[in-house]
Amino acid sequence: MLTKKEAIERALAAGATIDQINREAELQARQVGTTPFNNMIRALNMMTWRNTITEWTRLAGAMTARNNIRKKA
Repeated sequence: MLTKKEAIERALAAGATIDQINREAELQARQVGTTPFNNMIRALNMMTWRNTITEWTRLAGAMTARNNIRKKA
């Protein structure tokens, strides 16, 4: 399982920008803690060698959103 930092690094290496990751985090913020959200993170972590730039951005954004929610609580 990747950490948030590793996911962001891999998204940036794939060609994503910090703005794209933050935008994805804002979109994912409402879903944090739901079963589909948790399953998405698991699925994107399973076969990381097949992830595209979009998937890396989604994973980094989701992990950022989850981290932001935890900080607020």
